[in-house]
Amino acid sequence: MLQGVNEILPDELSKRHDVIERIIECFKSNEYSRITTPTFEPYEELSKGWGKYLKEESIKFIGDDGSIMVLRPEMTTPIARLVSARNQELRFPQKLFYLENVFRKKHILRKQEFLQIGAELLGDDSINADVQIVSLLIDVMKSAGIKEFKIEIGHIENSDNKSQEVKEALVSREYNKLDKLPALGDSSILPKDSYLKQFDDIFKKQAPENLNYVVYNLGLAEEVTYYTGIIFNVLIDGVGYIVGSGGRYDKLYKDYSFDIPAIGFAIGFEKLITYFKG
Repeated sequence: MLQGVNEILPDELSKRHDVIERIIECFKSNEYSRITTPTFEPYEELSKGWGKYLKEESIKFIGDDGSIMVLRPEMTTPIARLVSARNQELRFPQKLFYLENVFRKKHILRKQEFLQIGAELLGDDSINADVQIVSLLIDVMKSAGIKEFKIEIGHIENSDNKSQEVKEALVSREYNKLDKLPALGDSSILPKDSYLKQFDDIFKKQAPENLNYVVYNLGLAEEVTYYTGIIFNVLIDGVGYIVGSGGRYDKLYKDYSFDIPAIGFAIGFEKLITYFKG
């Protein structure tokens, strides 16, 4: 067996295909259109929106012309680059989804190639858009056949004014390094004037059937640097790592010369599929 790449035999491929087809149908029923991007692109152009982590973990090589090329390590920035370059051909708000292989040097499952599934909602900076994308994520998880899961929700305002040491402890979830544990629970923990309280009020009205899938974490922080607002993770009972994540990134598209608000999520399919392997 080759290390770091996907080798999939027929039985496993059939199971993966069934789950993927249900997810695709969920996206389409919510009026999301599929998009793809090149497998590799010039590093200098694509990496404009990356932080330290993606720059270090991306797999680079030298092109025939001597330029540095990179295999896409995720899908949010390639889509940002593509949409920005061809924005005059699109109408906004724009709802997009993708299912593509991405590549990184290190991965929690010891793979350098893995399937990423996700959605992007472009051109809408409202709380309603935040509610819509979280609701879509919940619907995708249910469509995939996942029964026990939570969407852990936070906001960058909860870590923005913290010291670098505190931020690093929050990102790594080393809460023992903090003076006190971050609040975790239902809407009762949310400050009255906070963005998340406004989000929760709208979520309860628009998606009351999904309330049991949501938990708030006032210490949630991410190492991805382009988030500007709400952030969230997918946690599955019995799977010992974060399966997916997302959030709002209203400033990312400026790095590609197109100023438009955006929010989205990405699911690591190799992590999700372990749920079905027991």
